[in-house]
Amino acid sequence: MGGDEEMRTTRIGFLTWSDHQGQGDWSGSPWSIRSALDRAGYEMVTIECGPYNPVGHGRKIGLRIADRFPRIGSIARSVKRTLFEGSDRVRRRSIDAGAIADANIARLRPDLVVGVKMSLVMGWMRSSLPFVYASDATASEYVKGYAAGKWQNTRWQRSIIEAESRTIQRADRTILYFDQLVDSAIRDHGGDPARISVSHPGANITAGPESNSPERRPDREDLQVLFVASDPVRKRLALAADVVDGLRDRGWAATLNYIGPPHPAAERSSVRSVGRLRLEGPEDRKKHLAELERNHVNLLPTQADMCPLSVAEASSSGIPSVVSRLGGLPRSVIEGKTGRLLDVDAELDDWVDALEWTVADPERYRRLSVAAQEYARTDLTWDAWAERASKVIDELLEDA
Repeated sequence: MGGDEEMRTTRIGFLTWSDHQGQGDWSGSPWSIRSALDRAGYEMVTIECGPYNPVGHGRKIGLRIADRFPRIGSIARSVKRTLFEGSDRVRRRSIDAGAIADANIARLRPDLVVGVKMSLVMGWMRSSLPFVYASDATASEYVKGYAAGKWQNTRWQRSIIEAESRTIQRADRTILYFDQLVDSAIRDHGGDPARISVSHPGANITAGPESNSPERRPDREDLQVLFVASDPVRKRLALAADVVDGLRDRGWAATLNYIGPPHPAAERSSVRSVGRLRLEGPEDRKKHLAELERNHVNLLPTQADMCPLSVAEASSSGIPSVVSRLGGLPRSVIEGKTGRLLDVDAELDDWVDALEWTVADPERYRRLSVAAQEYARTDLTWDAWAERASKVIDELLEDA
């Protein structure tokens, strides 16, 4: 093999829906992973597979309504899935998308294909190239934790589980965010343990190196608590507000700073509502960074989650977190070192105690803050994700 061929950069085909390539789509993970792989030195080419959603004026109006009234949006999505996304329709759409992707692969000729949250498509593709599938959830865990109580369309649930199984069994390598998902991929989707690995995600909003959060000190006269949730019901905004009210009862001048959509609990006097902030909006990113500089501790008593990136974002500013012990959160928070982990069914006083423990002693708070920021900047970054993933990619190409 000649020298030029030996030095050729690996060409990764990045699989994506044509209408979901923005910085904020799918919680920002595909954008962040693609950017990190690009920084890692791979040549990235886009493999489109058609639109995820139909284009039209009606859909744009629907998105605005869903943004303003999240409960109506949830009902609308349920109706849409019931009417239009039975297993046969999902399968046909997936097969069509896979054919489009195959044609673009043949045209662009990458060395391998990487798809993030693309199980609806990858399992139906016929290309012989190596595939790497990455995700923050398996379909089974997603249905169990997110969808069971909201979307009673069992046909739709079965269809995404089927697609997940096809993809995990088809993929040459699968990269998931935490160990529980590996167990699910093997148990629920027939995955081969030898082809599945873990790489923890990073943060989409990060404070710069000049961040002075570890230099700030919470005290009884000013305690700022951060709560970030796109779904305030599942992540339990009402409980977070109760926790802050409990701190107030103990003499702390505490405020819960809430980033997310409207919710009745956001109207309480102890809650300051920032509103929903978009990853793709420069002004919204500035507002989010300002909140990271403002707050002392991050609170997330979620009742179901995979690996919320808000914890890594808080840690990047040196903000310790008090969170539920579930999903990937035990990997995001080191108990007693960068924050606290509590059982989902912990009593209200337990949450108040844990939050007070985090901020009451100035020296302990500083240790937690410094450790959280150091951990975030070394382990909880997308570049660290790409470094781990690159070993999988490079080994796969060597064996091909």
